[in-house]
Amino acid sequence: MASIFRVRSHLVSALHQFFDQEAFYYTNPPIITSSDAEGAGESFHVTGKEKNFFGLGDKAPRLTVSSQLHLEALMMGLGRVWTLSPTFRAERSVTSRHLAEFWMLEAEWVVDSLEGVMSLVERMIRSCTERLHDKNILQELVTTISGQDNAVNVQEIPGRWEKMMSKNWARMKYHDAVEVLLEEHSHRPFDIPPEHGSQLQSSHEQFLASRTSTPIFITHYPATIKPFYMLKSSENDGTVANFDLLVPGMGEIAGGSLRIHDLAQLEQSMRDHEMDPTELEWYKDLRRWGTIPHGGFGLGFDRLIAYLCGVTNLREVVAFPRMAGKSGCLT
Repeated sequence: MASIFRVRSHLVSALHQFFDQEAFYYTNPPIITSSDAEGAGESFHVTGKEKNFFGLGDKAPRLTVSSQLHLEALMMGLGRVWTLSPTFRAERSVTSRHLAEFWMLEAEWVVDSLEGVMSLVERMIRSCTERLHDKNILQELVTTISGQDNAVNVQEIPGRWEKMMSKNWARMKYHDAVEVLLEEHSHRPFDIPPEHGSQLQSSHEQFLASRTSTPIFITHYPATIKPFYMLKSSENDGTVANFDLLVPGMGEIAGGSLRIHDLAQLEQSMRDHEMDPTELEWYKDLRRWGTIPHGGFGLGFDRLIAYLCGVTNLREVVAFPRMAGKSGCLT
């Protein structure tokens, strides 16, 4: 555990160095918010004796599920911003890949191409992995992880680092990915069949990630299964300009997109997602009073650490893990 926590510390330092070199500003968006950025409703509500403490009337504030919306506001003034902060999801998932409280790295900046977003994510992960590699962190990991529970064979760990330090990461569109999955399903069926227009399951992601020698970006998902703020693809084919980044053994570790910057398009997207049109007036004001093409991403910090350390359960990379049903050191 001490070895893993040292990796966390070194990785945070490497991230600050990378974003400093890329002229990003580190910011601190709020943890308590009134909005559910993902539109999923799976958030924790904050309650207290004074129910209208934050001036929201009968509406209870939430613990943030994403800093993205507030980062977009900060981006309008600073141009390039990022944060690393705790994030909360009230899902009752108790899988090895989920926590109720976890850490999310998020960034927003002025960018007008999806390739520009993916390129920065690739450079960031490669740069940070190289920095840790230069500090001989890998050798310590291989020594300390050997024989531990909830860990892969130590022989796999150097290969994971090599994969992260490789160049020219693979890209594949969602439609093509589903076709690949359907072909595989016809020979070796998945527990949940792949289907066009549906979310990719963990087993689907694992299979797609196992087919390439680098991490893989799956792009251009159907708009109907992605959040309201994602910009429609230029092909006008019902998809959005987005990506999920997959790695073998972990599946998705990051996701990002271009954001809708036109007010009319944003309002239409909110209607399409059956959202309350009055809920995010401040967010719509970012378009109403002047805007610019922009995009960003979020990366599961704990998942990245688990992948680099060869740990198969996220609870093993967090000092005091919080999850549905049981959590340690709460008293």
